[in-house]
Amino acid sequence: MTTVLCLAHTHKGTPLLSEAKQRGCRTILITRERFRGADWPWADIDEFYTLETLDEALPLVCEIACRESIDLIFGLHERDVERAASLREFLCLPGMGPEVANRFRDKLCMRELTSRAGVQNPPFVPIFHHPTIHRYSLKYSPPWMLKPRSEAGALGISRIENQAQLWSSIARLGREAPN
Repeated sequence: MTTVLCLAHTHKGTPLLSEAKQRGCRTILITRERFRGADWPWADIDEFYTLETLDEALPLVCEIACRESIDLIFGLHERDVERAASLREFLCLPGMGPEVANRFRDKLCMRELTSRAGVQNPPFVPIFHHPTIHRYSLKYSPPWMLKPRSEAGALGISRIENQAQLWSSIARLGREAPN
């Protein structure tokens, strides 16, 4: 029997849990404590665990792996993709590792890869090299959107209206600048 471990940062992925169970898999779900009472497909979940934050998942996953063989690990939410990849790598399981998973979360990486592949993107500039940012800001008039590299969906996006706001936003972000 295939054992599928699923990570859910939020209440997502119930169709995957149900499909895995329908295909005869043993299903394990780890989610955050605040989603303990969510409307999970309880009949499709063999083991259920909660943690305050899924950043603490490794010890629990190792404990589970000591008593049973985990065959697959899925991240059910966008934020869980990299965490699942790291756990797969740690347990030497098949599937994409952290380097590949990063391509599905890092907005700058996605833009760079799609641009290189010939997919059209709106004009963008990484927030690294200030002269390049300056040239971009002269070429394209505001408003500009400052987007975090790894937030889910539209979280953390700032609308920048002018040069002063652009440079103050970049200065405020410091080394953790979104792109």
